[in-house]
Amino acid sequence: MARELWGIPLSELATDRQQAALRADEAARDGERVAADPKESPLIRAQAKVGARYAREHARDYRYEAELFAAGEIPECYWTDGPA
Repeated sequence: MARELWGIPLSELATDRQQAALRADEAARDGERVAADPKESPLIRAQAKVGARYAREHARDYRYEAELFAAGEIPECYWTDGPA
């Protein structure tokens, strides 16, 4: 039987995280496009630049989680001590 987390097979969670990484990459590209647009105000460009940076960080995190789930491991951030 496949390993699960919250009743969800880890393989499904891996796929979900891979898709999340793709969406985060797309958001980062959007942010980078707006940050480079001279028609936008300096404030909007600065906010877009920060947003793009965070989206890239999220994409990296999602890919890391996807790798672990695909290997049958549960990322530490999901570990719990059990019911309180």
